Amino acid sequence: MTESGYFSREDLVGCPDCDLLIRKKTPERGYNLSCPRCGAILIKSHRDSVDRTLALSLSGLFLFIPACFLPLLKFSVLGFSGDCTMVKAAVRMFAGGYWWMGFLVMLCSIIVPFTVLCILFAISLSMKLERRPFFLPRALKAYHHLTEWTMLDVYMIGLLISLIKLKDFGDIFSGPGLYSFIGLLVMTILTTLSFDSHHVWAWVDQEA
Repeated sequence: MTESGYFSREDLVGCPDCDLLIRKKTPERGYNLSCPRCGAILIKSHRDSVDRTLALSLSGLFLFIPACFLPLLKFSVLGFSGDCTMVKAAVRMFAGGYWWMGFLVMLCSIIVPFTVLCILFAISLSMKLERRPFFLPRALKAYHHLTEWTMLDVYMIGLLISLIKLKDFGDIFSGPGLYSFIGLLVMTILTTLSFDSHHVWAWVDQEA
């Protein structure tokens, strides 16, 4: 609140449904902040979000290497046999002249998801150890921007389409990397759901 008695912009939160501005409050663990006009949930609070985010992000990081480098699919189509990995698919796009598509695949399916998991692991570990490193605010801001570029679910849809479209032309088998990729996708989704950014910002502001 300012000296004139009005709330500053940082003290207010807008409802995404009815545009009502209300005073921002950090709800107790396990409770949500709802709009008094329409009932829309404005801020969600998760129980044990730090421990869950720490465990899920670490599990996702363990699954990342096999998901990227082990074969996702093994196929024998029209007399041609081979396999496909996430990294190999991007490299082949670069080699075939589709450098822009290869760059997007590498960025949205490998670089950004790995960076997001590292950020969430670093933030949750810092909170677990009750330490506030200098890069924490920047890491939080980077996380909010990078989540829009994480497209593992789109990659999974592409794999399913490949299985459906190519099964009539030959034999296609799932490789060990596919199961790691599915696990990575699940861990990424659960990590994002368990992460409580409002709680982290409130924890950072305590130091300031």
